[in-house]
Amino acid sequence: MHSSIPADDEQRSQGQVLHLAQAKREDSMMRRRKNRIACAALLAALSGFAPHAFADCSATACKGIVEKIFTRADGMTFFKIAGDRSLVNCTLNSNVYFTLPGDAPGARNILALAIAAQSAGRELTVRIVEGSTGCTVSFATLDS
Repeated sequence: MHSSIPADDEQRSQGQVLHLAQAKREDSMMRRRKNRIACAALLAALSGFAPHAFADCSATACKGIVEKIFTRADGMTFFKIAGDRSLVNCTLNSNVYFTLPGDAPGARNILALAIAAQSAGRELTVRIVEGSTGCTVSFATLDS
């Protein structure tokens, strides 16, 4: 026995299959397009967070990208800010680092700001104690 499908039903079935295949292709193309747009948006957003690499320093403060942070066992923390730090009115530790004693008021908060700035690739402004040995940080700001 041979079952036969009416011609109209067979054409409709083929048309539905073609329509589904076309819909899948369009869906795939739409997903690729959305992915490209999302990637482009992400790159554009990240490029907006790429501030200049040079510090903007004065006698009392320095603003720049935090290149390095390290803390000793005694709690003393050291910050290296990118760029020319020669204008600050203090003596940098090893001619490079700003210092933050671990027992200084707000030391944990300042350290948290420095870590956040470094993680986000954003500039940190540190205000120093003028004339201090080690360029002691008195406070810090992280601007948007």
